[in-house]
Amino acid sequence: MLLAVFEQNCGHAIALPFSKNGLELILRRRFFERKMINMIHRDNNPDYLNSFLDYNITILNKSPNTIKEYNYDLAMFLKYIKKHFKMTSEDDLKKIEYNDLDLSVIKKIKLEDIHSYISYMATVLNSKPATRARKIASIRVFFLYLSQKAKLIDENPALTLESPKLRETNA
Repeated sequence: MLLAVFEQNCGHAIALPFSKNGLELILRRRFFERKMINMIHRDNNPDYLNSFLDYNITILNKSPNTIKEYNYDLAMFLKYIKKHFKMTSEDDLKKIEYNDLDLSVIKKIKLEDIHSYISYMATVLNSKPATRARKIASIRVFFLYLSQKAKLIDENPALTLESPKLRETNA
């Protein structure tokens, strides 16, 4: 058995076994997937968001790319909620910190607040329907986790949230 040594971003090196029959590619892929998950800045997230991401990594076995997208989508949503609820004077979503967004604020979110965010994405950010649909999917699964799995909120405001109609393309 051969060993491959990969250096992780924290400076530690790990030895991974591989053979010439393709195991090397599998191990490299897993290493880079882990590295991608490590690129998420968890310190910027509230605990309930990190719990959601952990659940998706460990229990649902979601791909690192899905986890990264969930993190990005939900970070933008939480920043918008902070702005929408007038908890910051900052208008630029990229500059809004959201790690201090308490669960009590999450419990106040209604379907209308989510619709307001979707509208903001469409009108201000000029997001395409497919982008909005992906973000809606992230929001739906997030609130499903908070209400059904973690039982941190009593009501799921995204329960009846609909996705935008997507145009069919002829290939």
